[in-house]
Amino acid sequence: MTLYKLLVVILATCASSSAAPTKPLPYAESFEEVKLTEKILTDMVLSMAGENPHLNDYRRHYSEIAHTVYHIAYFTVMAQRCNKSVTDDLYEKLLEESVTEVISNTTYVVEITQQFLDDLNAKTQAIQKLVNISCANDINKRDCNAVIQNFILNDPEKYEKEASALLVAGESAKVFNINSDKFDYISKELEAHKYVIRNPVEFKNIIDALIKLVLVLYPTETFC
Repeated sequence: MTLYKLLVVILATCASSSAAPTKPLPYAESFEEVKLTEKILTDMVLSMAGENPHLNDYRRHYSEIAHTVYHIAYFTVMAQRCNKSVTDDLYEKLLEESVTEVISNTTYVVEITQQFLDDLNAKTQAIQKLVNISCANDINKRDCNAVIQNFILNDPEKYEKEASALLVAGESAKVFNINSDKFDYISKELEAHKYVIRNPVEFKNIIDALIKLVLVLYPTETFC
């Protein structure tokens, strides 16, 4: 056993014997889900930076799905903060806006996607660094999470808020990632517009999950 692995085992043991929950929270798994979503968005949206992709470019269609999720989630939160009713009419309005942006202004879609990822990384920077350090050298996730949880308990001012944000982001990313292969197929078939208009259950679930993350990332932002 290497010195690092021994240290992890010791820290994990300390964590399990402290006031921490018996089962550590899934920080490492959340981090993995977030990074997978980030890679998908980098490949499918950010890769269009500086380009003017043809309307039949499947990345445009993938962007329509991803941007519609973000646009509806973000502006639903803004509407709620201004005490506006979240109705089907609002949904249709936001859907139309997002589709128009993807078609007419790819640069904006790339920029807003990059800004969202930058905001997420900035507001979880310390906890992400802690995950990277704690989960190095093929440590199993349970021990890794126990170590992370111990650090959070010992320095809540530094880690607690970011850890909560990472867990919410992980849940949101997981819902998106589960459907990523389906989105890839739909995009390559150039059927994204039909998909978002049909508004299937999984699409609503992704929006609802992202709404929770928007509330965490932008706790005071409003356009009232």
